Amino acid sequence: MNWNGRIFEMLRIACVGALAPSVYFVILNTLMGVGFVFAFFVFIFGRLPRDFNDVVILSLLMFVLMFQSAFGSIFLWAAGSLNYLWAYCALLCSFIPYRLFWGDIFEQDSKGICKSNVVKELCKALVFMLLCFVAGMSSEMIGIVAIIVHIGFFIYALYKRVHLPVWYYAGLVAFMLGYFALYLSPGHAKRVAVFWELLGRDSFYTLSDLWAMSFGEKMRHLSITYAKFVGYLPVIIIVLILFVCYKERVKKFISLIFILLWLYFFVMVKNHKHFLPFASDFIGIVAFVIAGCFFVGFAYFYYKRNDEAMCKLFIKLFIAFLLFCLLVGTTIQVDLPSRAKLGYVLIEFVMIVFVYQQFMESLGSERIAKIIQISIIALCCAYGIFVLSAYIDGRIKWNNMVDSIQAQKAQGIEDVKVSASTFASFYKNYGDWGNPGDNPNEWPNTTYAYYFGVKSFVVE
Repeated sequence: MNWNGRIFEMLRIACVGALAPSVYFVILNTLMGVGFVFAFFVFIFGRLPRDFNDVVILSLLMFVLMFQSAFGSIFLWAAGSLNYLWAYCALLCSFIPYRLFWGDIFEQDSKGICKSNVVKELCKALVFMLLCFVAGMSSEMIGIVAIIVHIGFFIYALYKRVHLPVWYYAGLVAFMLGYFALYLSPGHAKRVAVFWELLGRDSFYTLSDLWAMSFGEKMRHLSITYAKFVGYLPVIIIVLILFVCYKERVKKFISLIFILLWLYFFVMVKNHKHFLPFASDFIGIVAFVIAGCFFVGFAYFYYKRNDEAMCKLFIKLFIAFLLFCLLVGTTIQVDLPSRAKLGYVLIEFVMIVFVYQQFMESLGSERIAKIIQISIIALCCAYGIFVLSAYIDGRIKWNNMVDSIQAQKAQGIEDVKVSASTFASFYKNYGDWGNPGDNPNEWPNTTYAYYFGVKSFVVE
């Protein structure tokens, strides 16, 4: 509880951390990674993978995770895995029953679930309460977004007179209790104090700090927060533009102009401090509002065209976009490391998959569709081999560093020096953890020195 109150961080400190160097953790963490991928698929589609197209979607998910997320910090590093990979597994397991419940409601236009054995329902509710409490203590950012979404569905259930089962209420209450236990934990307050001590007051804003801001200061802070996440928008916007231009048979030159205009706009927003310093107070919010209007505008356009499939596509994309905006809004208190941005990558993937599915349905040739699917799998495999080679390279360099340290210690050298190339990688998402530097008195140099049993540890 001295760093944060996340339940999997406490689990790491209590026992799992001791397993981290062993093969047992590798096996357990691999199972968690596989479970996460399949659980996320079930959460999105409400079913298990069952055909070749589902394999393509899973391959696309793996490619996006390797290409966009802090892959090494989330899936391989023990501390990162427990705080994010394992936490997301718990969250998904707590979300899936709700996903399946509402899927049945919307698809069957049902008013609730049929009555069943009371004892069975109570046992189900107790087990689900435990799972949801653990999930609530897993993530500050996802937790508050989940609570807001839960409240929205609960209001909808009241409005539509949907009868909710006992486990539904039990899980919701337990999740909220878990979240409040996390947010109010001593470790959370301790981390805020450390941030202030090392990085200054601006490194973390408490709720009272935000409340004390004037309206103009609130808007400026919010705009700066949203501007940091503008980089996620071009991918989905450009993919959509290409798809719309393909469907509407727009000339290639006009399509290129649209893409260049959007790229120019996002580059200007991303680098607004250099290009648009006068607009810093509002440019981030404006960018997201324009992106939202893009989805709404096309949804309305296809609604007027009586194209139900395309209209539904843009409605789904707009809902995912709103969820993305809500997730960004949760970061108004503190900046996030790359490993904490997995949620944004997953929403980006969902939007890409929505477009992919609609695109595949619009193709008139099965042969072309099969070529595209095989190409996606091949791309994932090729990039996966590239990522694997980066970690093999990292392992070799680490072993060489250990040999070098042992050789220096054998010579009686207590002030160890190692090559900086040991901590460099050609894979951009190798890891976002703190690496040692040239100051032996700073962390993590001090931790490395303690681990290897030397007086000082320096990278040069």
